[in-house]
Amino acid sequence: MKREALGMIETRGLVPAIEAADAGVKAANVRLVGYEIVKGGLVMVAFVGEVAAVQASVDAGAAAGEKVGQVISTHVIPRPEADLRMVFTGKKAVEPENDPEPDPPGNGNRKKMSGIGTEANQYSEDIKEIEEPGRKESPSDPDGSGDNGQDESAGDDHEKIGEA
Repeated sequence: MKREALGMIETRGLVPAIEAADAGVKAANVRLVGYEIVKGGLVMVAFVGEVAAVQASVDAGAAAGEKVGQVISTHVIPRPEADLRMVFTGKKAVEPENDPEPDPPGNGNRKKMSGIGTEANQYSEDIKEIEEPGRKESPSDPDGSGDNGQDESAGDDHEKIGEA
């Protein structure tokens, strides 16, 4: 039973946190668990993955965050207690092979962090497209505008040139 490491970067402000998260997920094979907005303008982002990958992500994220703002602290927990999973994912701590609902593929970087009374609940795990009523997409009209993908002015150039 292998537990993933947990890495955290705390910054002052959202911009360095976003920069740190971006650099962190690009630096190594980790998943961004989410973020936590703390009082006083502090923001914490968290990664999970293998210990070395998480350490590399935290180091890269901290360096990137420091370029655009202030990094307050960083920390990696190599083998966090299984119950900590609930703090970051909102799911009950279950060992991976017994987990009845595995995470869907490709959704690793869009998990919400359900911290205690934070604004992190604004993100949902599933992103759904909103369709406008009466607007349907068809193969010949990919954007549903009724113009078959053509610019309204297309074909009118000769008239405009003559009028000018």
